[in-house]
Amino acid sequence: MKRRIVSCLLIMLAMPVTAAGVEAASEPSWALEALDYTHDYVSQSVEDLATSIDRFFANEKNYHYTNQSFVQIRLDGYWRDEQTPEYTPRLRAKVHLPGTERRFKLMLETDPQERQSPQDLSQNTAGTTGGAGATDYFLSLLKERVSATGWEVRPNIGVELKLPLEAFVRLRLYKSYSLGEKWTMRPDQNFYWYTGRGAGSDSYLEFNYRLSDDYLLRTGSFLRWTDRTDYFEPSQNIIFFHYIQPGVQMYYQVGMFGRTQPTLHVIQYLFTINYRQLIYKDWLFLEMRPQLSYAEAEDWKPMRSFLLRFDLVFGRT
Repeated sequence: MKRRIVSCLLIMLAMPVTAAGVEAASEPSWALEALDYTHDYVSQSVEDLATSIDRFFANEKNYHYTNQSFVQIRLDGYWRDEQTPEYTPRLRAKVHLPGTERRFKLMLETDPQERQSPQDLSQNTAGTTGGAGATDYFLSLLKERVSATGWEVRPNIGVELKLPLEAFVRLRLYKSYSLGEKWTMRPDQNFYWYTGRGAGSDSYLEFNYRLSDDYLLRTGSFLRWTDRTDYFEPSQNIIFFHYIQPGVQMYYQVGMFGRTQPTLHVIQYLFTINYRQLIYKDWLFLEMRPQLSYAEAEDWKPMRSFLLRFDLVFGRT
């Protein structure tokens, strides 16, 4: 309250007035500019923290949002109650093409977003509940541009590298908004069409709240529709990120997943703890993730799982 009063006084003192006491039409005063700068700086710090977390965990958002070239090699070991362990290699790469003034990129991936389940997307764990196989590769050409309204627009065209060949096109749009000094909002829309699987849409809305320099709270709402299934798959996740020390971070996540067939209902709950540590230089990471789930398909019985991951990420900064 004291800060608000002082700020108001500074603004009132800095405002030039006419003889009648009416504010004169002029450029913003130094006090207003200082307040705007402070607001923008604090708001940007929230965005920077959220972006640094996405980069550290090398998650799906970082893969799509980053403008840098990078290569990611991921080795996953996945254990689940009463099921055979899965050992899955993954490869993703985004490379600037020479002679294109950095406007085009060549992308190679084994797990495109639209071929993963909403559960896998929320956990950054492609393949554990469905999606593309580890040997299915997707090659595409991406163009990046920023519209006049500040939206990132990224059209993408490519092909799945297996016979028979299946071509696809994608259009991704996203933008970050500042909501006060501690909140940011990031809407993200992905439209796609495959020659064999048809069209689909992934809509995502994320809110980030900076609790302190070491803690970030995130809520994410996701909605998928495909003409292949012709129903919606909504989900909601709440994630609490904890920066422990340089090279070590954790998060705690609660997720709820639904379906609109035959009517809107919940099909799964997920509870996750994720620990990630940089173990060699700036490119080799170790990740451990115990998880508990309750799913309709399992008659709501508790299912325990554990993920052990080695992540090799080159060119991520």
